[in-house]
Amino acid sequence: MQSSSFWAAWMASVAILSVPVMASTLIDSPAAVDCAAGQFCGRVVDAQGSPMDLVELRVEPGDFVTLSEDGGRFSLPADLLSTAAAVVFSAPGFATVRVELRELLKGARDVILPRVEQLETIVVAARTLSTPFAPRVVDKMTLLTDPSANADVLVAVASLPTATGVDGSADPQLRGGAIGLTRVYFNDIPLYEATRGSPVDMTTRAGSIFNPGIVKDVEVYPTNPPAYLANSAAGAIRVLPDDQGTDMSSLYAGLTGLSLSTSRGLDGGGAMQAYLSASDLSGFLTLNPDLQRDLTSFRSGAGGVSLSLPFGERSEATILGILDAEDGRYPLSILEFSGPSRSERFRSYTAVSLETPFDPFRVKIDLAYTATSNRLTFRDFDALAHNAYGYAAVDMAGQVARVDFRAGVAGEFLDLRTTGSLSFYDATGLSPPTGRLDRRAQYGSAYFFGSFALSRRTSVAVGLRAFAADDPSQDPVASLAATWRSSDRRHKLIFGIGSYSALSPPDLGSAAAVAAARSRQVALDYAFDVGGWGFEAGVYAKRDRFAGESTDIRGADMTLRADLGERSGLEVIAATSRQRVAGVVADGDLPYLAAVTLRWSFWPRMDVHLRYTARSGAAYTRVVGAGEIHGISFPIFEQPENQGRLPSSRVLDLAFYFPLSSVRGSTRPIARFTINNLLDREVPSAVVYSGGYQDSRLSFRSGRSINFGLAFSL
Repeated sequence: MQSSSFWAAWMASVAILSVPVMASTLIDSPAAVDCAAGQFCGRVVDAQGSPMDLVELRVEPGDFVTLSEDGGRFSLPADLLSTAAAVVFSAPGFATVRVELRELLKGARDVILPRVEQLETIVVAARTLSTPFAPRVVDKMTLLTDPSANADVLVAVASLPTATGVDGSADPQLRGGAIGLTRVYFNDIPLYEATRGSPVDMTTRAGSIFNPGIVKDVEVYPTNPPAYLANSAAGAIRVLPDDQGTDMSSLYAGLTGLSLSTSRGLDGGGAMQAYLSASDLSGFLTLNPDLQRDLTSFRSGAGGVSLSLPFGERSEATILGILDAEDGRYPLSILEFSGPSRSERFRSYTAVSLETPFDPFRVKIDLAYTATSNRLTFRDFDALAHNAYGYAAVDMAGQVARVDFRAGVAGEFLDLRTTGSLSFYDATGLSPPTGRLDRRAQYGSAYFFGSFALSRRTSVAVGLRAFAADDPSQDPVASLAATWRSSDRRHKLIFGIGSYSALSPPDLGSAAAVAAARSRQVALDYAFDVGGWGFEAGVYAKRDRFAGESTDIRGADMTLRADLGERSGLEVIAATSRQRVAGVVADGDLPYLAAVTLRWSFWPRMDVHLRYTARSGAAYTRVVGAGEIHGISFPIFEQPENQGRLPSSRVLDLAFYFPLSSVRGSTRPIARFTINNLLDREVPSAVVYSGGYQDSRLSFRSGRSINFGLAFSL
């Protein structure tokens, strides 16, 4: 289930949190602009001081959008700014500038937009986003207001059409790739075991460790991730730290627990984000008793800090530290075996990045160490896993001639140790291993990523990675992409092709070794963006080889976004993913996924979000009989595999949040009320068999659930 730690940042964000678009605000001396009563006015100019008309101005938070007029003049309703945090200025061919409201109100009214000279800029710092292929960017306000995501980064990503998964969990399957091959990165450092919940039941893996208070943006590379992102073969989720910080603190008290979060800009530059949270879902389960078929109890405690610290001349250190503990108990049914299960986890994340200039280049050093402990009990199965992940990388970025590049070396090790009473069988299927399983992997690699602008409309990008000290052995990575933009920069077409490698840690207690995976993929993406609406679509083909099997994946996806007015908007997404193994339907095959989200903002700041999702059911293999070996009953599965399919599902989610007008002042609370699966429709999750495998029944994901809480800006 979702941790309440997300809501502290979420609630304060609705009122005052904003997302930096650029590293610095560009405001010149005041311009003499006549302004009508009740309006706030100013002017937009380019770097040479020439006025710019038709520049889009967007007020955050909210949906108010307007354009600058002749002479670069703009005007905003003064009462609108009373609820705003910032104004974003954007125009084709120019860098997007975000101006904090407190800066804009100081009297400086000339806002400068610098021209973008190159189509692609490859940088080391997380402050500026590199777009070498076709990332889908999930901004913080979208994350915080997605009713199905509940402010969870990975769940929000899993709702994208590019995440054509079949289980709806926080384990995204980007464009049909295997779960274990999709990697999550924080500031370009790979992270592992970022998902909460039971490690053996996808139905309950509905949350992740990320708190949106330490997140700036989320980039999703559904296919062809850049080669400087290590150990990814199915896609990449790039979580970018907030390196500026908006001064805010908030306290959240809700049905699921308490949390406190704070964000601060530091004296001398830099920023800090920190949070503490404690959740106990007892009250939540009491109000929503149907959830107890998936979840008996859940408690968690977490604390985290993200620091951006400048030092020297144009140097910066970024530090991430997280401690996270959880204790969950879940009813579990696997084939004919049913009973209570318990998952106890403790995780410690430490990541440090140092970046400094060596003109004309910049050098970045990444160091990270993650230690996790996970104990799982189910019937006679009792296993304790202690896993450690280490990562180090040094890379350099800059420009040579007309090529923007990033190159470096990296090393990683995985040390996975499981002890206890294990009941997973070995390859012979005759004798269960007991005692201890050790799994280790390590590798070193060198990589290069470069982008070259052929013209003002067209650019190409190349990525390479070669491996050394590679155990298990991985194949080299090579990728190529070409990007074309129209002269008005409203149309973009991206073609990408690549071959990727990754290591995938085995599930808890698995007798299999750490597997090396291979993915060959090609994709064509198109994007159109103008004014208040945009459209993205893509087609792709992949061949993933993992654990001795090759899976052929063909798919397509699209997203349509439209502003229906000043305070309402619509998003439509659709996707399909056809997957086959040796001509047989694969586990991740998904005939269709469609979702429609409607947002409606009342004045001044009351918002309703409705999200309707329809998706086909997962494929599964039927049990057609039973056998026995050494007194142990085992199922006989239908051949070929995956000829059965669970029924499709239709779900409507509702989120409603509003300030309480009866309480005045800066601490006025914001209330949030959500209903997931509003119509209480059944969502099948698996087939469960009776003893002897003679009868079967469907199990279902949780039905309708209600949640609410209050947040206070401190």
